Amino acid sequence: MVSFTQIDQYLRCPLRIPIPLYRRLEPDFVPAARAFGSGIHAAAAVLFRNVAHGERQRVEGVQGCFERFSNLEVGRQPLWYGEKLCQT
Repeated sequence: MVSFTQIDQYLRCPLRIPIPLYRRLEPDFVPAARAFGSGIHAAAAVLFRNVAHGERQRVEGVQGCFERFSNLEVGRQPLWYGEKLCQT
């Protein structure tokens, strides 16, 4: 679904809106920051949820959670590090 704001921005300047947004195209790569961020957010959520319930969390468990979630992002497409595309 496209919002009024997206249509308005497109009518004012078509180049302001990224092509995937209004054409619903999938990018050919995953930005490294997105993969890293997904892993960090998931690991932090597990850690803080366990701490809130009074459970101790082992470092290996948090690291494993980070690895699983960051790998979900890069499983289908190559990573993009700045100006470098890395095949996984």
